[in-house]
Amino acid sequence: MTLVGDIGTIAFETQPAIPMSVDGLYTIFRPCHVSVYSRADASCWVIPVLERLQAISELTDDWDGYGSPPPEAQTLIAALEVLRQFMPTSVATPAVAPTTTGGVQFEWHQGGWDIEVEVFPDGHAVAWGENLDTQETFYGSVEESREDLVLHLKQLTANAASRR
Repeated sequence: MTLVGDIGTIAFETQPAIPMSVDGLYTIFRPCHVSVYSRADASCWVIPVLERLQAISELTDDWDGYGSPPPEAQTLIAALEVLRQFMPTSVATPAVAPTTTGGVQFEWHQGGWDIEVEVFPDGHAVAWGENLDTQETFYGSVEESREDLVLHLKQLTANAASRR
């Protein structure tokens, strides 16, 4: 699958040499290879996020020692689509982690804010944020929280820069 947008062009391609599971309808191959064909002016967060998603795509079953499944390729693609919905061009790069349910989580903990976005295996995504100084919070689907995400991620980035 290829995504084209403000962040450049990103291609997720499965490498069919290693089938990991067969479900009567389709075969899932691992690892998933990420090719990035980005514009020179791509956002600064794109490459680090893609590198982390590439590493996550190489996880195997029981990656955490507790039986957790790794995110599937379609979940990684959904995670990128979710980011495209709200990520400003100039914003702090999120931490990216797999979840124990086969999803992906993006996190920012700086500039007085804790912000988390979880993308579930079905592509649904929720956002949560809390300002540690003012106790202001938000929670909801990414669609419902888009304005809060954009505003507070810009604020988080500006606050973090001013605290350096």
